[in-house]
Amino acid sequence: MRARTLLAAGPMLAAALVTGCSTTDAGTPISGSTGASTAPGGSTPRSEVDLASTDPCTMLTETEAQQVGVPSPGVRDDVAGFLSCDWQLSARDDPEFDTGMLVSVSIDPERGIEELNLSGAVRITPTTVGSHQGQLVAEPGGFGGPGTCQVDLVISPSSHGTVSALTGTDTERACDVATRAAVLVEPKLP
Repeated sequence: MRARTLLAAGPMLAAALVTGCSTTDAGTPISGSTGASTAPGGSTPRSEVDLASTDPCTMLTETEAQQVGVPSPGVRDDVAGFLSCDWQLSARDDPEFDTGMLVSVSIDPERGIEELNLSGAVRITPTTVGSHQGQLVAEPGGFGGPGTCQVDLVISPSSHGTVSALTGTDTERACDVATRAAVLVEPKLP
């Protein structure tokens, strides 16, 4: 039952964050790739690709998903205008996570991070991942209570990507997983 809750929570978390304002605390940059971004296949720059046609399930390769600790491939689960993909580790696959773990990559082609409703967040820290500015959000409110964390990355003033993690009730672990996944996803964003 908990595994189904985790699987459903990824896109619902993303949808719950739309519209609103937030405050931020000082933060430190997260290192990541600063190389030129390319579309899947490596030939067309991502900035030239229509963001609404982006497949978020291509944002983590099988090897990258394993580095983060989740199985591949991800499962496409678009909701409320977000293009979303979930990678889930069930509790039976890894006893360390008695409630499982979920990593979700979402692209919102129509809303910037300034439009996210993060009023219930426990902590918001400005950050930089590779060449993208963004924010690390611990326990983002809405569907994101203890054990949840996300990294929101600015794609443009009117679009963003979110890499989120749910890890039971361990928020710091969720922030570590979300940050590691964001470093892998960031070079693939426009």
